[in-house]
Amino acid sequence: MGFLPSRGPSTDPGTRERRARRRWIGRSPLLLAGVLAVATGLVLAGLYVVAPNYLRPETQRTPPGPFQHVVEIMMENHAFDNFFGSFPGADGPPAGTALPDGQGGTVAPYWINGTSTPDLPHFRAAEIADVNGGAMNGFVEQMAKVDPSAAATPMGYYNESQLAGLWGLAKEFVLCDHYFASVLGPTIPNRLYAMGGGSAGILTDTLPPGTYLPTIFDQMTQYGFSWSYYYAPGLFPPLPSLLVPLAWSSAKLADLHPLSELPSVIDAGTLPALTFVDPESSPLSQHPPLSILPGEAWVVGLVRSLEASPLWNSTVIFLTWDEGGGYYDHVLPPTVDALGDGFRVPMIVISPFSRAGAIATGVYDHTSVLHFVENAWGLPYLDSRVAEAGNLCATLLLLPASERCQGPAHPTVPPSSSVATALVAAAVAADDTERLPVAVVAAAAVGGTPPRRRLGAERAPSPRSRDIVAAATRAPSRHGRCATRRSSLGR
Repeated sequence: MGFLPSRGPSTDPGTRERRARRRWIGRSPLLLAGVLAVATGLVLAGLYVVAPNYLRPETQRTPPGPFQHVVEIMMENHAFDNFFGSFPGADGPPAGTALPDGQGGTVAPYWINGTSTPDLPHFRAAEIADVNGGAMNGFVEQMAKVDPSAAATPMGYYNESQLAGLWGLAKEFVLCDHYFASVLGPTIPNRLYAMGGGSAGILTDTLPPGTYLPTIFDQMTQYGFSWSYYYAPGLFPPLPSLLVPLAWSSAKLADLHPLSELPSVIDAGTLPALTFVDPESSPLSQHPPLSILPGEAWVVGLVRSLEASPLWNSTVIFLTWDEGGGYYDHVLPPTVDALGDGFRVPMIVISPFSRAGAIATGVYDHTSVLHFVENAWGLPYLDSRVAEAGNLCATLLLLPASERCQGPAHPTVPPSSSVATALVAAAVAADDTERLPVAVVAAAAVGGTPPRRRLGAERAPSPRSRDIVAAATRAPSRHGRCATRRSSLGR
C-alpha cells in the first residue's frame, strides 16, 4: 500500500516529490522479499560494518556533565531571512537588495501582510538554480516558473508583529545567524543529516525502501543512553522507522511516540537523554502554505513547558527548521562537501546555560547538533561530516564566547563546582583536548579548582592538555575559542 493518497496533479516538482515521499516496502511482497534477501546477503558478506546493540541495556546510563537532556525541535521550510532577517543585530539582507524577476524587472524584500504564502520550489535543482553560481539571485525566477503570479513570494519576510513568541525566545536566549541546512535540497535529505550525519545519497523527498543509515538513535541505544522520537501521526510515518538498522529493532521502534504523549512526559519530568520532536505531518509544522501562527504558538508553549519543568536546569533545547523552503536568503552557503551546506535556517539555542540575548555568528549546520551530543557525552562521531561540524558549545555559558556571543549570563542556578571539577577531571584523565576548555571554564565560572592529575607511569597528560589547563586557569577569557575540529573546506 502507499502512504499518500492522491491529491491531484501538481506542476511543482518539489510538491510532487513531497507527495511521493516514503513509499512503504509493503507495496509488493516480492519487493519486500528482495530487500530482505539483499540485506541478508550484505550481512553474510561482512559488509554490515556497524553492529548496534539491539537489546535495551538493563540499566540506562546517565549522561556525564551538566547536560542531562538534549531536545531538538525541527520545524519546516523557512529560511533565516524569512523569519529573522529583520531581527535587530542579525545578519539580514543588505540595503538595496533586489533580485531579477526574469522579465526585466527586480523584486526587493517586502513584509508579508499575512500569516502564510504559497508553497515554493525547494527541490535540489531549484535550490542550485537559486544559488546561481554564487550570485544568490535565482529565487524569484524559480518561483516564476511554478506560478508567475506569485513570483515575488520568495522575497517576503515576517517580523516581530507576526512572530512575537519566536522573537521573544531569540531575545531571551541565543539566536544563531549562520546556521545552515546540511543539503541544498528538500526535507528528507536534511532530516537524514540531522539524524545520521549523512543522507545515504538521498537528495529528494522519496526514500527508497530499506535505506541503510545508522543514526544517533542507534548510537544512543548502543551506548546505553535513553532517547525518544516524538512525531505527528499523519500522511508520513516517522522517518526513523524507515531506516535500517533501526527499523529492524522492535525495541528501538518502541521509542517512537505520538506527539500527543510529549506534554505528560515533560510534566512528569521523565524525558530521556535525547528527544527529537518532529511535527512534520501536522498543521503545526509551519510548512507553506500552512499558517505560521499555530506552529509558533505550539512550539513556544512547548519550550515554556520545558522551562517550567523539573528538567530545566539540565536541559539544552535546539529549535530549528529543516530547510529554507525556497524563501530568499542572502548568505551564500559554505561548501563543505558535494551536497552542502544548504541555505541558512533559524536556530535558537534555549537553555539555562544560554548566553541571554546573544547572536552567535559561528558557522553551524544540522550535523552540529550531533557533534554537540556526541562531544558532550563522550560518544564517537557518526562520520567525518559530524566530526568536522561547528560546535554549538560556543553558545553556552560554560564556554568561552565568540566575538558577538557576549550577552550577559542567562539567570539560572549555575552548575555546582563539584560538577565542574568532575568535568575537568574526566577530561584530563581522558587527555581530551576538545572537552578541556568546556570543563575548565565551567570550574572557573563557579570557583572550582581544576584537579591536578596524579602522573603515573602509565601516561602523562599531553603538552597540549597541560597548556589548555594552565592558560584557562590563569585568565579565563570571554573571547576565547571553543575547541572544534574544522575541515579544510572552510567549515
